[in-house]
Amino acid sequence: MIKNIYIKYKYLFVFLSILFLFIIFSIIYTTVYYYNLEKKANFKIYQDIPYVDNPKDVNYNINYTSLNIYVPKDKPDKKMPVIIFVHGGAWTDFFGNKNNYRDYLLKGIYFTDQNYVFVNINYRVFPEYKFPVYVQDVSKAIAWVYDNINIYSGDRDLIFLGGHSAGAQIISLISTDESYLKKNNMDLSVIKGSILLEGIGYDLLKSREFDVDSQIVSKYLMFTFSENDSFLKEASAINHINENTNIPPIILFSAENSILRIGKIEALDFYLKLINSDHYAEYYIIPKRNHGNLNGSFGEEGDLTTIKTQSFLNSIINNKIKR
Repeated sequence: MIKNIYIKYKYLFVFLSILFLFIIFSIIYTTVYYYNLEKKANFKIYQDIPYVDNPKDVNYNINYTSLNIYVPKDKPDKKMPVIIFVHGGAWTDFFGNKNNYRDYLLKGIYFTDQNYVFVNINYRVFPEYKFPVYVQDVSKAIAWVYDNINIYSGDRDLIFLGGHSAGAQIISLISTDESYLKKNNMDLSVIKGSILLEGIGYDLLKSREFDVDSQIVSKYLMFTFSENDSFLKEASAINHINENTNIPPIILFSAENSILRIGKIEALDFYLKLINSDHYAEYYIIPKRNHGNLNGSFGEEGDLTTIKTQSFLNSIINNKIKR
């Protein structure tokens, strides 16, 4: 009996020791990785710049209505293209926001090395706020960038949008429903192209049609958006696509190994409606990537998402892709 207990706890001790060593190794590896990455950074970062007229207004929280700007230290003589990036996180800040410096270090390095100005923004989130606040805040941030980015050597006539997960949903709606920009004295001509990384919610009613995991997504969307079908249709970018709208070129990415399978279906439907309505779009399913590392690997050498995006941006800047 005592011998059996000894053997049992012996194996438990070995297991916990291995687990402990694995955790320590992971922490050391991550620390070294970001330490080496930071040494490659050749940008200046301007942090926590408010993008609202009155950040002291009771309806605003400066943490959620501000942005960071990454500018190359070795700036070219001419104004630089601008990337405005919107974080994901299920319309919350539980899984990340612009203040998670490490999450955006790789993107900041990549884009500034390519002589872009990189802008990373926050917005008010669930559960304190619900749709359409997310989209309204991002639209205000775009307006601020358009009016002020020249101070940071950015070219207001070459503004691109990018977003991951919930951020991609927000960007998709701003890129198709011009009303959000018009409320800020802009129109869709301000946006030269949009980059959507593994978005969820291009068609907010779609998940109701599928299996259990999609039903879970559907239930969550009812909390963050609404239970009203007409409201959900209005909040879905796919319903704003038509031939008469000045929609910018859009590139969409899905991850091959994503657990959010409904995202691939929505992205394909969104892409097909865009091209069938005579708008420029590209769609790629990236192999060996999941929902998180599709975004996290953006900017790495040889990363397929990065390569396709850079080709997309270059083609627009060089007028090879037109509306």
